[in-house]
Amino acid sequence: MDTRVVKVLVIAGLMLAVFVPRVLDLDAVRSPDEKRWLANTSGFVTKFAHGQIDQLVQQPHPGITTQWLGALTIRADDWAIKKLPLVVGQGLLILLIGYIFWRRWGAWTGGLAIALLATNPFLFAHTRVYAMDSLLALFLLLSVAALLLWQKDTQTRYLVLAGVAGAAALLSKLPGVIIVPFTGLVLIYWAWRHKWGTKLLTRTSVIWLVAFAIGLIIFLPSIAVAPLGVYGEFAELFRSDEYLDAHAAPATYYLGSLLFFSTPAQMLLLVIAIGALAWHQRVAKDSKLDRTAIVVFLLFAVLFTVQMMIGLKKGDRYVLPSFLFLDASAAITLGWLVTLKTKALWRPAALVLATLTIIWQAGIIVTDYQHQLAYVNPLTRSLFGERRHGWGEGLDLAAKYLNSKPNVDSLTVATVWPSEFESKFVGRAINAHQHDNGSADYVIIYRSMLARGPDAWETDLVTYYKQFTPEHIIRLSGIEMAWIYNRSAL
Repeated sequence: MDTRVVKVLVIAGLMLAVFVPRVLDLDAVRSPDEKRWLANTSGFVTKFAHGQIDQLVQQPHPGITTQWLGALTIRADDWAIKKLPLVVGQGLLILLIGYIFWRRWGAWTGGLAIALLATNPFLFAHTRVYAMDSLLALFLLLSVAALLLWQKDTQTRYLVLAGVAGAAALLSKLPGVIIVPFTGLVLIYWAWRHKWGTKLLTRTSVIWLVAFAIGLIIFLPSIAVAPLGVYGEFAELFRSDEYLDAHAAPATYYLGSLLFFSTPAQMLLLVIAIGALAWHQRVAKDSKLDRTAIVVFLLFAVLFTVQMMIGLKKGDRYVLPSFLFLDASAAITLGWLVTLKTKALWRPAALVLATLTIIWQAGIIVTDYQHQLAYVNPLTRSLFGERRHGWGEGLDLAAKYLNSKPNVDSLTVATVWPSEFESKFVGRAINAHQHDNGSADYVIIYRSMLARGPDAWETDLVTYYKQFTPEHIIRLSGIEMAWIYNRSAL
């Protein structure tokens, strides 16, 4: 078969893998934060349309990239159409990252990067949510990858892209600010390693910072018009419950996140990437493994995770960027192995491993693409215990179960996130803390209510209902997500 035909087929296959599963049935599950971000987007569009450029910040997160993408279909009536620009936009980001990897490390690595990102269950789930966590992760990866590409061919446009992508990351979510000191650290290392001299280091840093600043102004013009107001809004986040949370988890919480929400293949690839750093010369004497790039990606994953440990509030999705940077190091390692010119079995073994990884992870997604937010690594699932988990996935199945009840339109259900539950439920829903007000026929205990701390009302509710046998249990990814109790049977 003609080489050009093969390339076209591979590119088409990668594009289908990125886009098709992501756009299917986008209205299947509604996460509780989506309604808030939809309102933020509406406010953003209204302020922009009325020329109130100084008031574009709707929340201190700030989620600006989410609002720009969401603005394209904000007037649509269909919920899936409202989410579509975010899904398509993030799919394009995955392809752009793959292109950068191709330019920097070759076609194999570029294709593997796209395939690994496309089939990452954790990333897949969050690219289908009307929020900003996956945008933060993708822009951070794009920024660092573009910086590494610039280091190879020194074309200024890639340094500019790195700065602009860094700005987009920060304006997606404030933890993206790590890109500034991290980029500085990498540039200082290169200056020391390659003996740049002060002039080249200064010039490079200034170009990146100017691109970063211009990116901030392009994405959020309020910074140019009312900078003090914008920074005041951002600072508000660190005084809010988003940062100082009463239901805080220990600093080690994120180690569990990495273990529970990676796939077995990702865990294996991480071990291989670390092993390649130490033993690459034994695999091939003329090894061209880009150890610096792998170290940069792994170091970012570690530093970002440490940064997120500082805030009291913990959430598994908050360390999503770390997962992508681990995928990046795996793509470079696999790309190196499959292009080795050696008689040993490293190349065919790497091809088999890459193929099985992509098929396995794609299988995870295909099995239940509507509820990927509930995914838990099967190797570590037995250790999951009563860990807090869930962002609305499974409540649709609880609604489906209760909708089969006779006279369902007269039933009242006490649950977390009642408005999202009511979008799938025929009857009426009230907040879970109103379970004992006399009107609730059923109560749903949802997994996100677990591990909230001894002073939380959710803990009291969970403790009370644990003494009873639930009428029905909703299970996803091999774990129990929701327990349905019939109050008349208690």
